[in-house]
Amino acid sequence: MPIEPLFALVFVSQILVFSFYYPRKLAMLGRQEAFVQGRAHGAGSNPGGRRPFGGYRFLNTVIGIIGVIVLAWIFQEDLASHMKLTLLTVGLFFFLQLAPLALPNMQRLRTFLNETGMTKTEQRSTAGERDAYSSARLFQLSSPLPVFIAFLIYAAYIVFTASQWNGEINTQVAKILVLTGSNIFLIALVGRGLSRLRRSGGPDAEKQYKNLRLAVPMFAFISMMLSIYFFGKEIIFDIDVHQLRPVMMSIFLQVLGILSLGALYSRKS
Repeated sequence: MPIEPLFALVFVSQILVFSFYYPRKLAMLGRQEAFVQGRAHGAGSNPGGRRPFGGYRFLNTVIGIIGVIVLAWIFQEDLASHMKLTLLTVGLFFFLQLAPLALPNMQRLRTFLNETGMTKTEQRSTAGERDAYSSARLFQLSSPLPVFIAFLIYAAYIVFTASQWNGEINTQVAKILVLTGSNIFLIALVGRGLSRLRRSGGPDAEKQYKNLRLAVPMFAFISMMLSIYFFGKEIIFDIDVHQLRPVMMSIFLQVLGILSLGALYSRKS
């Protein structure tokens, strides 16, 4: 099967998921947030008289159109002979798609969902753990299972790559360093968060605790996906179909983005 149609299908999926589906879903949650805040202030469902999060959806629509233009440009070039440029373009476009999440109203939405998305049982549990913030541990923030799975996949890749190493400074060493450095960075973020949590008190500690309960599982999934991505590259090169790298990268980014957005914006019932 030609690589270009497969890549087009996967890249169109990336455009639809992150430039249309999730923006629509998050804008709906934003309207719910505006309705709740409006009722709390006695101003009705739309106190400002304007459509909440309309700018966020418009920006994502523009980015989606840019994605279509990018896809057309890629097809004008030879996918195989411009592999690095294609991979860079796919990665940069993914980060462009996530950029609207940095808008102030999206930060407010995340805070709203963190506060209202907890069940009563979880609220009582969090309240009961406030006194224990100063001695918080990793597995108070996440189930051990995703952390152990992430470690096992990472260790399996390191063993697999090291077994193929010929003792020279080559790409095998670079792969090990990149993956190990990425995991150390994630671990450092968790460690820094735990340190800040233990030194905090009052409302700041509760907010940091909620953020860490979201971040730790998400970081574990990121670690898993990085290891799986590196494994996938090895398989692709072994069977000599390196043209599939942009397809695999787009799929990897989509799975990673869905897991991350699901963790950040899922409402608990």
